[in-house]
Amino acid sequence: MDNALRHTRQPACIVAGAGPRLGLAIAERFAAEGFAAYPLSRTPERLSPHIAALRANGLTIWPMECDLADPDEIESALRRVRQRHGFCDVLVYNAFSAVDGEALEFEAEPLIDNLRVNLGGALEFVRKTLDGMRCAGGGAILFTGCSAATSGLSLRIGQACLRVLVDYLLPKLKQSGIRAGIVTVSPSIVDDAPYVRRAAQAYWEMFITSDRAYTHDVRVEC
Repeated sequence: MDNALRHTRQPACIVAGAGPRLGLAIAERFAAEGFAAYPLSRTPERLSPHIAALRANGLTIWPMECDLADPDEIESALRRVRQRHGFCDVLVYNAFSAVDGEALEFEAEPLIDNLRVNLGGALEFVRKTLDGMRCAGGGAILFTGCSAATSGLSLRIGQACLRVLVDYLLPKLKQSGIRAGIVTVSPSIVDDAPYVRRAAQAYWEMFITSDRAYTHDVRVEC
């Protein structure tokens, strides 16, 4: 990235796996602080009814279509962000995929399909955003956990993978000034607008909190 862009660029936040509730609320929270926010979704039309109002309030939000199980679509989305901003400052991986039902009632293939989103997509985003953050001297890679992860095997496996990934990234990224963390939310978040706002605030606080006060594992209680 050239020096002119480095000094004039607007910081960028990617929310991978953004729905009209938490994902969009996270994007809105960072946009309110001057970020260009990119909520990525397989069905971005679900976000459309809200985007006009947010932009009318002066927020920079650019929803994009992206299948998080498809490395080519991930690369395409990241390329568009790089063209505008040079690199991604904050990555929020807010996606999950799960199979309903008892573990012994379905075969292994659905679990493997889930891992393509729950772990494969997460690794792909991390791998393709790290170089830019390292060159910039900092950034944050944050994940969404779910307190319902004690229920079905599929969701438990996906959430366990994310926690292992965070633990793996913490020491490797700290020396580069990049934070890794996970925010655990309740499944009731879909029905509780005030809770959604509090949860979105938790991601912002993880990004700005001083090193002395930083914790990489935050739970937002109902």
